Amino acid sequence: MRLTRKNSQSNIIRVASSVAWAETLLLTLSVPLIGYFLHKDDPFFLNYPFPWLLFASLLPAIRYGFSHGFASAMILISLITLAWRFELVPISEFPTSYTLGLLVLTMLMGEFTDMWLRKLGKQEVITRAQKKRLDEFTRNYQLLKVSHDRLENRLASGTNSLRDALVSLKLKANNIEDKSNVLTKIASNILAILADYSYVQSANIYPMQSSNEIKTKPVATLGKTVIVDSSNPLIIKAIETGHLVSVNNELKTNDNKLQQTNNLLVTVPLSDIEGYIWGVVAIQEMPFVAFHNENLQLIAVLCGHIGDQISHAENRSSFTSSESSTFLHFLERTIFDRKQFKIETILLVLTLPEDSTLSGTIKTILLAQMRGLDRAWVRKNTENRSVVFLLMPLTSIIEFEGYKNRMSDLLKERTGKSWDELEIETNLRELTGKENGANMIQNLCRATRIDQ
Repeated sequence: MRLTRKNSQSNIIRVASSVAWAETLLLTLSVPLIGYFLHKDDPFFLNYPFPWLLFASLLPAIRYGFSHGFASAMILISLITLAWRFELVPISEFPTSYTLGLLVLTMLMGEFTDMWLRKLGKQEVITRAQKKRLDEFTRNYQLLKVSHDRLENRLASGTNSLRDALVSLKLKANNIEDKSNVLTKIASNILAILADYSYVQSANIYPMQSSNEIKTKPVATLGKTVIVDSSNPLIIKAIETGHLVSVNNELKTNDNKLQQTNNLLVTVPLSDIEGYIWGVVAIQEMPFVAFHNENLQLIAVLCGHIGDQISHAENRSSFTSSESSTFLHFLERTIFDRKQFKIETILLVLTLPEDSTLSGTIKTILLAQMRGLDRAWVRKNTENRSVVFLLMPLTSIIEFEGYKNRMSDLLKERTGKSWDELEIETNLRELTGKENGANMIQNLCRATRIDQ
């Protein structure tokens, strides 16, 4: 079966063309007919002071262009020739100059009309294309405006940032008296964080029953409760690897079995830096637009940090509560994330000016602008200058330039001087995933003149 697309525009053009030729023929014949009724011996107005016959060909040429005007002139010349040849009207000799002038003038007028019709057609095409682009821009603008308004409403109604949510979760975990049951007490908070910042709509958290099996009853539920079998291939894979597993990568290796037994989109273990798994987050529903690599990486990183918080709360973690040990732990976690998930991360070491008041202002601004996953550690060096270690996950070298420009504007507003004018010594390291956290800290302390 062959499908053809009807083009209404071509039909309109075809009808318009037939009407144009009918008008041309009517105008061409109407002037000689009028002349015949006015003066039968001179229907072509050859003996009149003004050549009225010119209107019969000039009007079609002006209105429709060269082809119509030329056809009209040739019809008139043919009629004059026939009338002279067969002596239908008294014409003493053939009006060569008259007919030649009629033809040339009509051709010139028709060519002039065609030139302007081409220009008008070109402008019409340009105008149509610009109107289409304007309509697309208007729709995109309206969509962006609605999205921006919704984002403003969401931010206005939200009281906590991602950093505040993680800090609140950490405090709640550390304040639990029964240290053997931390995951159960904070499970609902974990799902709330995932819902707010990773757009998860339906998920369950299952604690571990053994080293390789989850309990069948969830300790927290978001959205509708879905019964999940402990033998689900995504859960088994997440426990075996200790990494986030999504239906995307599993479909490539276990297509038939997964489609029959799986009712999950993503499974991610709550594991600490030492690899101990406290539970598994099983996600059943999330928006299609949020089901992409960047958001899944964010979920994996968040669950890793939450696993560290649970480990610390249950006193399983190998680091103490000192600031240096805590920062070293997060550095090791970030190095692991860089190696495992290819997450771009930078470690920024800033040696602030000697002026204590100015240094304090700069430090306050730097710490106030930290994001949810950023970590900071402040030390004094041998010159009594403050040194700020700032760990910035999900940040590349290029994005650091934007961060530096934003901070420079804030510093200019608060201190009257930009980043470069304050002469802040900057040491920037981009993590590769191959570093040793302790050795890296020792080298940076040595470079910034900090006593170990």
